[in-house]
Amino acid sequence: MARNKYPEKTVEKILEVSYRLFVTKGYENVVIQDIVNELGGLTKGALYHHFKSKEAILKALFEKMCSEHNIVERAAKYPELNVAEKIKAVYMDSCYDEKIREFDIDTLPLVLNPHFFANFYKFSMKMCAKQFMILIEEGIKDGSLSVDPLYIKESAELFTLLTKIWLLPNLLDESLEEQQKKIDVVKMVLDAIGLPLFDEKTMYMVRHYMELFYKADEKRGNTV
Repeated sequence: MARNKYPEKTVEKILEVSYRLFVTKGYENVVIQDIVNELGGLTKGALYHHFKSKEAILKALFEKMCSEHNIVERAAKYPELNVAEKIKAVYMDSCYDEKIREFDIDTLPLVLNPHFFANFYKFSMKMCAKQFMILIEEGIKDGSLSVDPLYIKESAELFTLLTKIWLLPNLLDESLEEQQKKIDVVKMVLDAIGLPLFDEKTMYMVRHYMELFYKADEKRGNTV
């Protein structure tokens, strides 16, 4: 693995190994040397050439995830639909996407780590909400969303907060039934601010997705 000749492959390998170690050992339990040991000959100096710290690696992983799952780009695959329908279609696709589902389930335990959670929150509210702002603006123009134009940024952040963080099933010691009730509340809040995105079909899929998290956690021998 030649650092200078194929830098993009080196970066990809570092991120791949780091992600696997973070998931299997826990973010706080991984040190840079652990990552180096799994890189097949890459020196610590070479790793530091690309990433100055473990936190820089984590940030790059978040950015990679955001790029791969860019909701604006994914929504553009449905040019025949209005924005509200595009967003629903993207969420339906996500529920059926095995790679996305595996990523979400694998990283769920990491959210309990304060450092990881802080970065996840910052990443979500800055990068994901920014993408959603673009769709809200387009949805206001095509009439499928009725968000007050004065509060586009705040509405995008609230949507992100509710769907990416508040619905995380392991933040609080709650039963599946309690989590399912939250989905009803999310629908009420989104409808109230002009984001009618949780119809009957969407809610059914979100509930099913939530059940998968609980089943995965049961297999680990934990209670969510």
